Amino acid sequence: MRCDACKFWQQPDGDEWEPVRQSFGRCARTPHVEDMTQWADKDGLYQRVMNDEHSDRTAAAADASGYAAWLLTKAEHFCPMFYAAAAHPQPNDAPSKDEAQQ
Repeated sequence: MRCDACKFWQQPDGDEWEPVRQSFGRCARTPHVEDMTQWADKDGLYQRVMNDEHSDRTAAAADASGYAAWLLTKAEHFCPMFYAAAAHPQPNDAPSKDEAQQ
């Protein structure tokens, strides 16, 4: 169950990824924490609570600015959210947003 055999693991693209492109990929199944939570009133205090659609996730990404973040992994990283990729995946065959949210 290595990341490089998972359909949700993608090679980073863009110049900003050059330092890690050869060793790391992006996990499309690990959403930004703000995308998997919502604000809710709990006893008069607004707090972030997990969305039902993301209740099966075992990881989240966060950053200080809240606009984008990813979990970057090496190919040999183990993942309990593993989902086998197609027999012959294309190099940049990223899953759709709906697939990544499943």
